[in-house]
Amino acid sequence: MFVLEAIYAGVPCITSDLPVCRDRYGNTPIYVKKKYDTGEWARAIEGCMKEIDFLTQDAKNKKQWILSNRSFRSQAVEMDRFFKSFLADGGKEWINR
Repeated sequence: MFVLEAIYAGVPCITSDLPVCRDRYGNTPIYVKKKYDTGEWARAIEGCMKEIDFLTQDAKNKKQWILSNRSFRSQAVEMDRFFKSFLADGGKEWINR
């Protein structure tokens, strides 16, 4: 199951500690720093199982965050804002980045 879907389904999620994950999901998932270290993944799973009740409730609470920030509608609003600002200045702000 993918991170976003896991959060939306209200289940705890463990994922690699990548900048894109931190950017997209904030502090919602449990992060594993060394993605190829099976021992670290096992410890993350063990830790998750010890805190399963708290993590499950926390994941359920994050569903509203997803609906507000990562739904199709919220992404469409974000894209609309981007294109309007892009067209307003002829793309100069984005070209000069």
